[in-house]
Amino acid sequence: MTVDPELHIMPANGTKEAVYNLAFALIGPGASKDTVVIPSPAYPVYENGARYAGAKPYFTPLQSADGWRFNPDRVPDEVWKRTALLWLNSPHNPTGAIIGEDTVKRVLELSRTHGFWVASDEAYGDLWFEGDAPRTMLEHGLDNLIGLYTLSKRSAMTGFRAGFMAGDARLITALKKFRPNVGAATPDFIQDAAIVAWNDDAHTPATREVYGAKRRLFLAEFEKRGWKTEASQGTFYLWMKAPGGDDVAFVESLLRLGIVTTPGSFLGQGGEGFVRWALVPTLAQCQEAIARLGQLAAVAR
Repeated sequence: MTVDPELHIMPANGTKEAVYNLAFALIGPGASKDTVVIPSPAYPVYENGARYAGAKPYFTPLQSADGWRFNPDRVPDEVWKRTALLWLNSPHNPTGAIIGEDTVKRVLELSRTHGFWVASDEAYGDLWFEGDAPRTMLEHGLDNLIGLYTLSKRSAMTGFRAGFMAGDARLITALKKFRPNVGAATPDFIQDAAIVAWNDDAHTPATREVYGAKRRLFLAEFEKRGWKTEASQGTFYLWMKAPGGDDVAFVESLLRLGIVTTPGSFLGQGGEGFVRWALVPTLAQCQEAIARLGQLAAVAR
């Protein structure tokens, strides 16, 4: 597969902009294909972009039994027939699950049968901790597919807002007409920094190791407490089953200790009863958070 930068690539001011705007470029008023399929729980901007564009979100809850991986055969054919866009995210926020190759092939087969677009949000593609490195979906060809890539996680450059889209030339052509009306050019100094970051793969293993050290710290603490994590093969998140089953109540008990986590139910259908831990503070702050967990039982009473 050959990617031509003139035909297949489009810059973006971080992929959040691209995520939000994609449905606007694909779905117009009265369109027969007006549905956006979203595996859930999910990054909230997938839904928000769809709704503001006038599309109809269709949520397909991920399941523990499937390892929190999307199963395209759980979506009925009548839904696929009216689908304009499917969002995939691997490694997945919030669960950290990584989609298998068989699923990728099945998704692309369905997209070409029913004529919908697949958006592969690969923001966390360089952050994995189990098995081999995740493969980009673009290795399977560009037809009906667009991938989204960002420096926010790979290079810890969230505030720089530097990313790009790559995929089917038909969609890139449409986005080149659409984006000048809603986006702005990335400042030169950010482009200069992005060029350096994209051309340097040596720093990503070091980034992974920083997150890996914090990950090992929390996993050991969770095991000691009998708290169960699921999926979590990639990203800087840990997806943990809430003790007692009430994710909101558990998160509130942590907040009273000054520990901030996210209830799975806040991230959409299927997330109920789980908690997302984000390993973004410093190692010292993570160690402090673990020390504070010793007060959890007293706070709960």
